[in-house]
Amino acid sequence: MLTREIFCSVIALSLFSACSSESDPESSASPPAPAASESEIVTRDIVIDDAFTDGDAHGWQAVMRDIPVDILAEVERRVASGESLGPTGVEVRDARHFDFPEERSHWLINFGIKPLPPEVSAETGFLLQGNNHSDDLDMSLVKKIGPAEGVKPSTRYTIAIEETFASNAQAGGFGVGGAETLQVWMGATTKDPNEKRIALGHVHFAEGIKDGDFFTNETTANGLPFQLGSKPFKLVTVEHSIVRESAPDGTLWLMVGTHSGYESFSALYYTKVRAKLTPLRP
Repeated sequence: MLTREIFCSVIALSLFSACSSESDPESSASPPAPAASESEIVTRDIVIDDAFTDGDAHGWQAVMRDIPVDILAEVERRVASGESLGPTGVEVRDARHFDFPEERSHWLINFGIKPLPPEVSAETGFLLQGNNHSDDLDMSLVKKIGPAEGVKPSTRYTIAIEETFASNAQAGGFGVGGAETLQVWMGATTKDPNEKRIALGHVHFAEGIKDGDFFTNETTANGLPFQLGSKPFKLVTVEHSIVRESAPDGTLWLMVGTHSGYESFSALYYTKVRAKLTPLRP
């Protein structure tokens, strides 16, 4: 008799448990996933991927440095008034001379979204060009990024930059001041690259904008053998990484460019700049 009562009690308890589970569906549901912590959020990569082949500058600006004050003033005057900066790289190459009034007034400096050389593409690129009389010309593209792109304040990032440009500088080429190929540099800074420093009548980047970490082992050589006559443009892709900490407000300026010791004319048509920012944990 006692055994039968125990058996019935067990059956009753089992039925009660089953009914309780069916009447309370939340009791069998999986627990909600925990919200991502701030440390997990900050580890997400940020990718800036801008192609100039669509005719848009995507927020990039041209900055020219290591040039005389009066030459930069003339460039800025023409830009402000809407006056043309003169012939572009392809036009100068095809003319086979530098005897343009813009060479005398502002060293054939020109920049902006322009048609690519026909041997490269029918699309557009961001042109940077100039005739280097100072033996020390910096031509650069800069872009400001920040919280809108996901950059966190006071955070260290590994910044991997890849750029593609059309160059007609051939390996083994030479001229006044050295090789016709230019040294490539890339990096990032918290200071506005538009800030200037004047020294000995020349306009330079302000202190703290660019340092030795920017310089790479890459040049603008396009891989074609040197020829005196033919100077076709060809696409070149180069890469570089740098570690930088964002400003307290999350600001960073991306920078790509070239440094020239070649005392003659150079032109580059940038088609793409890609930067991947990977946060470093404290």
